[in-house]
Amino acid sequence: MNSLSKILFVFLFGLNNSVHAQENYKEYYTLLNLSKTTTNQDSSFYYLEKAITTTSTPFAEDVMSLSMQLFNRKDISKAKKVFLKAVSLGYEIDNDTVVNFIPYKIDYSSFSFTYKVKEYMLQHYEKEIKKHRTAFLENSFTEENKIFESFLHNEHYFQDLRFLFYDKKVKDSVAFNAISKYGATPSSYFMLEILKKNKFPDRRKCIRFNGQTITMLLNHAIAGFLNKEDALMFITLLWPLVETGKLTPREYAMVYDHYYQWYVSENKNYFGTVFVLNDDNKSSIMSLADPINIDTIRKKHFLIDLKTECKNYNVQLPENYGKE
Repeated sequence: MNSLSKILFVFLFGLNNSVHAQENYKEYYTLLNLSKTTTNQDSSFYYLEKAITTTSTPFAEDVMSLSMQLFNRKDISKAKKVFLKAVSLGYEIDNDTVVNFIPYKIDYSSFSFTYKVKEYMLQHYEKEIKKHRTAFLENSFTEENKIFESFLHNEHYFQDLRFLFYDKKVKDSVAFNAISKYGATPSSYFMLEILKKNKFPDRRKCIRFNGQTITMLLNHAIAGFLNKEDALMFITLLWPLVETGKLTPREYAMVYDHYYQWYVSENKNYFGTVFVLNDDNKSSIMSLADPINIDTIRKKHFLIDLKTECKNYNVQLPENYGKE
């Protein structure tokens, strides 16, 4: 496929996605970002709550954040309702018996939610929570879930190979380097073909699709491509998934930065998602590829400005931020 054909392919792929969904999620991301950037707690809560209502399929993690805020505001009844909605959207509160029977399970659970809230909800509403989770599981035995489970199984085999060397059961530096680079290659091209066919799984129809699993899978897929051209097509085809609510803007940005480090410059990142330790042994963002236009780039991709991002994560700005 020549360059012109690839450009045409990507264009047609984009047209195949719903304009309505794109506009809907654009509003969703805009409101979420207002929630993250305002310093007023009431305003932050207002924008988050409003964002959740702009679409029938918000991200489960965002819905959980709203539940946590409602809980902290002592609105337990509404917090419970929102909590159950997050579970219905795929948020895994506890290890599932059904999932435990699926072979090759690594730690793929979405347990980042505040334990205090989770424990309270499980203590008081365990039956309702399990009812919602069971309903989600019963509706998730789909072709999309099978595809995503294939991604996870391939990842497990890749990790098994790598740990043979990490655990020093096998000592061969040449083989280790080859497996580190090419162990994920079959999965990389499998995922690329799925993207080309516009059949990438919807996170709300998969048992174990969350921010942790998808970022790990996509990062390893990026590293496994045999050339930059294929990796670029892969990262290009991922963007429509953000516009249609299958990936979050931050998930995409993290994967893009991984692409940038592998194929453009290993010492810089494009979106400012790569954390490093600076000379003072404090967490900071790695040097930027475009330090002058970074915030314009981030805004275009539905991300908040880097200064606010660093403040929220309690990390230092990159040393070249805002410099020529």
